[in-house]
Amino acid sequence: MAVTAFSASSAIPVTVSGGVSTVVIKLRLPHTGTFVVWGKATVTNSATTVQGGQVQMTTLDGATVLDIAGFSFAPAGLVTVPLQSTLDLSHTDTNEIVDIRCITANGTVSDFSLIAIPVDALSGPAAPGT
Repeated sequence: MAVTAFSASSAIPVTVSGGVSTVVIKLRLPHTGTFVVWGKATVTNSATTVQGGQVQMTTLDGATVLDIAGFSFAPAGLVTVPLQSTLDLSHTDTNEIVDIRCITANGTVSDFSLIAIPVDALSGPAAPGT
């Protein structure tokens, strides 16, 4: 059995500031199918104080959050945030683009990736909103 994994990754840093949700990477999937999706992002604190933030895996241009993780870190600290979810693209109102968004006051996101593997079926519910 051949399985095709869909992936996107980058190590080019993206600046995140002002507490605004910033898309750091996108992955387009086929219009139909069921997928298991993994992602990660490494966030570095560029502030001189302790700060917090969030990393989200979303679809539908951020309207549907598939996974979310919050964090806090010291000045010049960094955190690598793993994300995972399932996505059912068999409905006509679903969007085939999955993205990772980061929110923090003053930071840099680097070393981020998304990987999706199609599966025949899911045992249990798909991610929220799908």
